[in-house]
Amino acid sequence: MVLRTGEISRVHMVRHGQKIDSEQTTLDLNGMTPEILKVIIHNGDDPPLKTTGVRLQQYQRRIYFNSASAPRIYYGDEKLSAPEYDYAKLFQKDARAAQAELGPEQTNTAYTGRPDERPWSERHPALLWIAVIAAVVILGAMALKSFSSISKPPAAAGG
Repeated sequence: MVLRTGEISRVHMVRHGQKIDSEQTTLDLNGMTPEILKVIIHNGDDPPLKTTGVRLQQYQRRIYFNSASAPRIYYGDEKLSAPEYDYAKLFQKDARAAQAELGPEQTNTAYTGRPDERPWSERHPALLWIAVIAAVVILGAMALKSFSSISKPPAAAGG
């Protein structure tokens, strides 16, 4: 479930002799196209809104391409930016162009996810902690050994 928030407002009032008219009655979903759209209105302690209806409006999107075979469209990689094609700069509309429609969405069975790009220390935190603890133990043992050799009194010279 994807959550979006927005604000709808309609203000018509006079304050300090100045007329205030402000109206924002649309929400931008930024290309989101869910099958089910649920709208929750938090109206606070204001009187209930007198809504006469809700209309979902979308822009028609078109894709133009030259293709001898059936094209496939892949999407969903959040790390990729929007592509820029030279085709858009060089495009000339052809009156004989055929209209195609997208078929139902299908899962790409050949898809493999991106490799784990996290640093080694984040992929193996337990090994990192074991190495740190081992280093502390070894340094502590070396410190104790050097301390005990310093604190021993020198052997008495016999004679």
